[in-house]
Amino acid sequence: MADKNAPERVDPDEVDEVDPGGGTDSLGQRIDRDTERAEDIAAETDDPDEAARRFEEEKEGSRPEDLPTEQRP
Repeated sequence: MADKNAPERVDPDEVDEVDPGGGTDSLGQRIDRDTERAEDIAAETDDPDEAARRFEEEKEGSRPEDLPTEQRP
């Protein structure tokens, strides 16, 4: 029986190139976080205009911590 905690063996020829900086998330990860953020905001307010405003301020890419270090204010 294989150890389910063991790392999966991957053929090196099938591995996609990874950003050497290692700090960038995939688009899917960013979308998942934005989806969760939108759901949290919607649960906190019944006002659609307020929810939209808050989401625009808090979504991925809109916050200073989402910018590359050299572009942060």
